[in-house]
Formats: sequence, structure tokens, C-alpha cells
Amino acid sequence: MSREVIVFDMDGVLVDVSGSYRETIRQTVRHFTGTEISHERIQELKNAGGWTNDWAVAHRLIQDLGFQVRYEDVVAKFQELFLG
Repeated sequence: MSREVIVFDMDGVLVDVSGSYRETIRQTVRHFTGTEISHERIQELKNAGGWTNDWAVAHRLIQDLGFQVRYEDVVAKFQELFLG
């Protein structure tokens, strides 16, 4: 008797994808600003608390560099880069 199983990994226990999200933040910021953001800078912002949304993190980093980009445009580019 065979069974099909679908496994959902909602919290990253089975597969840690945090690195790919962080890299997509970096690529999104670079797209809009031409600036390379370090993984350390991303971690500093996340450690400050309240920064669990990676779209918002990318948007904030872009603003911190003095660029005004619509949040919706950041989300669209992030998704394009992440999903391929």
C-alpha cells in the first residue's frame, strides 16, 4: 500500500532558506541603488526588531541610501528576483 504525502515546512526547520531571502534583499537593493549591501547590514536591521518582512527590509535599506522607490515596485522586483 503506497501513500502520497505532502510536507509543508512553514518555519524553516526542514530547509533553511533564510540565506536565499537575504541574497534577494541584496539584489533588490542593488537593482534600485547600484549599491552593494552587506549581509551584516541586513542582520543589523533585523536585530533592531520589527523587521520580519523582507520586502520592508529591502525598502528601508533603499530609503536609507537616499532613494525614493515605491514599496510596490520593491515587492515586484523582489518577487521577480526570488522566483526567477
